[in-house]
Amino acid sequence: MGDEGATLFGAFKSGNVLPAGVGQQEVWIMAAVSLVVVTASMWLWLLSLRRRPPGPMIWPWLGSMLEIAPQFDTMNDWYLNYFSADVKTFSFGMPGFPSCTKFVATVDPVIVEHILTNVYKYGKGDQLRDRLGDFLGRGIFLADGEDWRRHRKIASTEFSTRKLRGHSASVFRGEGVKLANCLKVAMAADQPVEIQDLFLRMTLDSICKVAFGVEIGSLSPDLPDVQFAKDFDNAQAHISKRVVRPMFKILRALDIGEEHHFRIATNSVHSFAMDVIAKRRKEIAAAHDAGEEYHRDDLLSKFMANLTQDENSYDDKELRDVIISFMLAGRDTTAVTLSWFTYEMCCHPEIADKIYEEGVAVIGKHTVVESAVEHLTHEALGQMHYLHAALSESLRLHPAVPRDGKCVLEEDVLPNGIKVKKGDFVQYVPYSMGRMPFLWGPDALEFKPERWLKDGVYQSVSPYIHSAFQVCF
Repeated sequence: MGDEGATLFGAFKSGNVLPAGVGQQEVWIMAAVSLVVVTASMWLWLLSLRRRPPGPMIWPWLGSMLEIAPQFDTMNDWYLNYFSADVKTFSFGMPGFPSCTKFVATVDPVIVEHILTNVYKYGKGDQLRDRLGDFLGRGIFLADGEDWRRHRKIASTEFSTRKLRGHSASVFRGEGVKLANCLKVAMAADQPVEIQDLFLRMTLDSICKVAFGVEIGSLSPDLPDVQFAKDFDNAQAHISKRVVRPMFKILRALDIGEEHHFRIATNSVHSFAMDVIAKRRKEIAAAHDAGEEYHRDDLLSKFMANLTQDENSYDDKELRDVIISFMLAGRDTTAVTLSWFTYEMCCHPEIADKIYEEGVAVIGKHTVVESAVEHLTHEALGQMHYLHAALSESLRLHPAVPRDGKCVLEEDVLPNGIKVKKGDFVQYVPYSMGRMPFLWGPDALEFKPERWLKDGVYQSVSPYIHSAFQVCF
């Protein structure tokens, strides 16, 4: 400390009001300058807050995690609170080094269409592949560019076949009968049921039959614990956590904690799939050696039988990844949708009555479940416009995937003028979109199937407004 500083310190310590050499005028000048500096600083800070675009604070390295972490269990509503007719898009950051990762969230249908149709500028990206690739491999969920087009072309061809549609309908009807019998037993015993668990069991059994041609049996009358189902659920739970945990790479490298359990679950699911593929190859080879045509209706068998050794052929690992991706896409999404639909029917019994009346009008009244289910053909379901409207309304308010998005593959400017660079993410938020009055009117929060009907006939809307079926494809 210099002599002048020491004099000042000593003077104040001794109780002198003014140190030697400092006059009253100087003190007032110093006070005025300090006041101006503080006031200007506060004004600039407040101005910066007012000019800051909508969204949470983005801190260096941490991104917006200080705000997001406490809201992790209510993230859907966290997104919703930021959106309005005036704020259709906002930005936030996720932790990263040397800089955080920028996320742009939107409910603007124009932006949704932009990112979903520009497949060479927006895709899954390396970050998502790094987080999910251990489980999903090279399936359609993680494919970009030409690889995505190849998966899409093959999948579209196989799923458009009449035989596969018929097989799928037959499987779901059969599993529906099992579910109805489980509910019938519970009703007779006056016992409550965990309906979402039953739906998850039904969809797992159905998807495994359609995809692999394998009977899992999780919806058997005694509702057994099925190891494959447990491992599949555990693997799903872990990959969702990886998205918001940047430290997972260290845990993965050390094979400790949740990453250790994730590896075990993933290996179990992969081994199950590879065993089925190996068995199916032997069956195809045996049929070929016997001069017979091999025929099974499941998706795996069709892929293996129809894709010869050309540019579209799949090796065993690709077959595994494709089938697991379709299982992931179809199992939980269907079960969650059925669960929310059941919830809405309990809340609105008058709507359930209308659906029942429509069903009776189309397929007749049946006292035996098996008889009723056999009449639920594609043609019959196509005549049930009110059912279609009620399901669409349930998906609007309770989308199976409440938010999804794309990684920016090359620098671009969104239709609203926001610049995004390679490595950023653009999310669209179906949960929030379904609740926006500017998209659905002032009654957006009401469960109202009639909004989908015109003169009793179902009316679809733009897939970029009702985006429930955009996931992965």
